[in-house]
Amino acid sequence: MVSEAFAVSMGSAQITAVRNVVEKVENNQGRPAVVSDQVTEGDMVRTRAASLAELTFTDKTITRMGANSQFSYYAHIVTGK
Repeated sequence: MVSEAFAVSMGSAQITAVRNVVEKVENNQGRPAVVSDQVTEGDMVRTRAASLAELTFTDKTITRMGANSQFSYYAHIVTGK
């Protein structure tokens, strides 16, 4: 029996829209996010009240965030036969 394991990663994303208070958290350090910021595995994007953000991934997937949201992602290990 052969079993394989591999990590599935979403790659990186770019912040493509920011409205009001949006923060990028990297290495537990938060700062105001700006359009064109890169978001990589382990980073977090956080919106506050009446705020919005949009992330565009390398595969052109778009994630839109509403007010009072947070987004982060990590690779997952997938096993198969």
